[in-house]
Amino acid sequence: MGFRKFSFNFGRSTQEVELPEDQISSIIEGRPVPAVDVEQAALEAMRHPIGCKPLQEMFRKGDRVCLVIADVTRSWNRSSEYVIHVVNELNLAGVPDEDMCIVFAQGTHREQTSEKNVRVVGEEVARRIRMYQHHCRNNDELTCVGTTRFGTQVMLNKRVVEADKIVIIDGITAHLFAGYGGGRKLLLPGVAGWDTIQENHCHALADHFGDGINPKTRNGVLHDNPVNYDMLEAMDMVRPTFLVHSIINNEG
Repeated sequence: MGFRKFSFNFGRSTQEVELPEDQISSIIEGRPVPAVDVEQAALEAMRHPIGCKPLQEMFRKGDRVCLVIADVTRSWNRSSEYVIHVVNELNLAGVPDEDMCIVFAQGTHREQTSEKNVRVVGEEVARRIRMYQHHCRNNDELTCVGTTRFGTQVMLNKRVVEADKIVIIDGITAHLFAGYGGGRKLLLPGVAGWDTIQENHCHALADHFGDGINPKTRNGVLHDNPVNYDMLEAMDMVRPTFLVHSIINNEG
């Protein structure tokens, strides 16, 4: 029996893994795609978006805006390079820095250090915009916005819910049981309460104890996926206004 060696990016280095060839069912690799100019691409995405009006037409002076941004565990999305362009575009729409805040979509993850905040949003944004950590176990920071048809009571961060408008910032990638990451995941689990997250993630399990994983919750599958649908219903309860996401090529 032969072994095949794989090299994965791991932090700032790589990790090599050897697997028995007869245990490998398939290998998924990204299609080679050239990198873009980040500023140019970000402006193009905001000024000629998919499915909605340009960002500047969706916001106006007087709006209190919350940017929900993936935490440092998703820093592969290179958000530190394009959050500044989102903030500046909101300025052009009439929203000053003092009417914006950032809530990090940490889910059940621990609080970030100041250094990690900068790794996520960049130095200039960290200086200009108020930033808040999300604490999923602190019920004083949460408010109930409804219950999904799957029975999940949706408790979300108050700062996000009480904002006039929400912008979601992350990257898109395949996800083991939600189908794909990004988008609605920034709200549930991103800024949801502990119990809400547990209820949602339990939909990834089979109906009967001991039967393992729900076959409807798979990597790359969105249709008829209860985890995805549960997240979508939670998102619709607060209806974010705009989304800016990156897609990363093989070279990062």
